[in-house]
Amino acid sequence: MTEQSKHTPGTWTANGQFINGPNGVTIAMTFREGGSHCQPEHRISYEEELANAHLIVSAPKLLKALRDMLHHFCGCGEQTQTDAEVMREAREAIAQTEGERHE
Repeated sequence: MTEQSKHTPGTWTANGQFINGPNGVTIAMTFREGGSHCQPEHRISYEEELANAHLIVSAPKLLKALRDMLHHFCGCGEQTQTDAEVMREAREAIAQTEGERHE
């Protein structure tokens, strides 16, 4: 399925709070403090900040996995992947979102 997206193409990587595109340019950042006064009640933990970074980084892979699943299971066009391949791709995208590697 070849749908063109307007966002920076993946693969994205996280380097601490910085989210980098494939060319190494920072495309997003996560923050531990929010609100206009940075009050303690608006802070998140470092672990939560890293989890947010993993979620952002996985967005292109999640989008591709969802598009491929729709294409595969709706019966649209020629089937280019097996059920197992489509499910593996989805599992890998979920694992990346959760900050894990899935082999």
